[in-house]
Amino acid sequence: MRFAMICLACLMVFAPLARADENWVSYFRQDAADPVSVFVDLSVMDEGVALSDGVAIVMAVKLADPDSNGMTRRNEALSLFRLEDSMVDRLARLGGRMAGRTTGQGQRVFYVLFPDGVLPTAAKSVLQDAAQEFGLRADFLPESRKPMDVYSSELYPDAAEQRQIGDLRVITGLIAAGDFPAEPRPINHWCVFNGPKQAKPFQEWITAKDYDLEEVAQYGQDRVVRFSHISSIQPDVILAHTVMLDRTCRDMGGVYDGWETTLVSAPGGGAQE
Repeated sequence: MRFAMICLACLMVFAPLARADENWVSYFRQDAADPVSVFVDLSVMDEGVALSDGVAIVMAVKLADPDSNGMTRRNEALSLFRLEDSMVDRLARLGGRMAGRTTGQGQRVFYVLFPDGVLPTAAKSVLQDAAQEFGLRADFLPESRKPMDVYSSELYPDAAEQRQIGDLRVITGLIAAGDFPAEPRPINHWCVFNGPKQAKPFQEWITAKDYDLEEVAQYGQDRVVRFSHISSIQPDVILAHTVMLDRTCRDMGGVYDGWETTLVSAPGGGAQE
């Protein structure tokens, strides 16, 4: 899987106008041949009963000038963020809410959920008017009367994608503490298996992938494999490792238990304990 370069500032700042109970996160879709970023409000899952009999409206906007990864460039991204804020305000008057969006393959797709009783034609008219005001053409996918099915299949992260979300939060925390993410430093990883027989193929795999095997230890019934590599923690770099490790560890019968590193507080300064 290829990752587009992730803008952490964009992930932290450019959410729709949010209610206090919303929980917006961003990740890259695992099953996409080309990079597709997903921005989703996880709190929608808690409202599944209220929305289960409503309607989902899906609106796609073609990007005027996508980059080489099929993603938005900065100027167009800013216009789309303004459109999104305008849509959120209008949707609230109809009782609807923005559940999330995807960006990639030359388009941005908005997912809007409404409770039962809202006419799809009225909702589409409101969204189309908003797009036209920003000089954008909106195309609509067929609406669904099972909005939570649309939300679960198109937006809600699976276990591996939740791993990505956790990784991005760790990186954001390190940056807030003064880290320079482009600086290389040792990064430790762990994978846990039920016993030596299960762990052995994974040990051979990480060695072939040029990771350094640091320790194999038994803790009760668990066989813990600790290994490391030297890398920056730039999001696209670290995610290329953790997504692959998480998938491979699970495929071999284990559980990827995460990673840790130390703070690099100055360019070229090395890791700080």
